Amino acid sequence: MSLLEVVLATAILSMSLAALAQQSAVGVKAALRCQLQSEAAVYCQTQLDRLLAGRLALRTVRDQQIEGVQGWRWSAEVRDAAVPNLLEIRLVVYRESQPLLSRCNLLRLVAVSEAAVGGTSVTSAGGVSVAGGRR
Repeated sequence: MSLLEVVLATAILSMSLAALAQQSAVGVKAALRCQLQSEAAVYCQTQLDRLLAGRLALRTVRDQQIEGVQGWRWSAEVRDAAVPNLLEIRLVVYRESQPLLSRCNLLRLVAVSEAAVGGTSVTSAGGVSVAGGRR
C-alpha cells in the first residue's frame, strides 16, 4: 500500500466515525426526551387523580412541588367550562431542571355533582398532550 492510500482510508474512517458519534448523541437525546415526557404524563395523570379523588383541593394551584417526588413541579387551573355543570381542569407538569423537554399538559372536563356529600364529586372525560415532541 502506498502512503496516499493509507491517508485516504484514515480520512474516510474518521469521517464515518464522526457521523456515527453524532447520530449516537441524537439518539441519546431523543431517548432522554421520551423518558422525561413519559414520566411527566404519569405525574400529570397522578395529580389529576388526586384532585378528582379529593386528596388535593380542587382549586387553581401555581408552581407547586409534587408530593413525594423530587424535582417535579405542577400547576392546575380550575374554572367553569362553557357548558353548565362542568369544570375545566388544566394541569401542567414539568421537571425543574428541564422544563422544555419534560412538559406535559392535560385538559380535562369534569361534571360536577351537586348531590355529593362532604365536597365536590366529579366525573371526568378529556385528554393528555405532551409538549416538546413531534406528533
